[in-house]
Amino acid sequence: MTSSFANWLFDQVDREDEVGDLAREFEDDEGFPDDGDRAVYEAYFDEFDVDTQAVFERAWEEFELGDAEDLGYAGLDEDDSVE
Repeated sequence: MTSSFANWLFDQVDREDEVGDLAREFEDDEGFPDDGDRAVYEAYFDEFDVDTQAVFERAWEEFELGDAEDLGYAGLDEDDSVE
């Protein structure tokens, strides 16, 4: 599991999509939060245009999904349980 959203995002720099673009844009930004919950990053991206905010939202969803997959929760139905 990736330790923080920042670590996860910067691992995406080689992607050829908008999440990769976001990672490259903020990779060298000294003001970018090293860690924190979603509210920390939402507050950070609140200073940017709506398009950048939308890409952040997509990236955060992927980050959370990755954590769920790492923990074994992805793809479970309501009736499924993790043992």
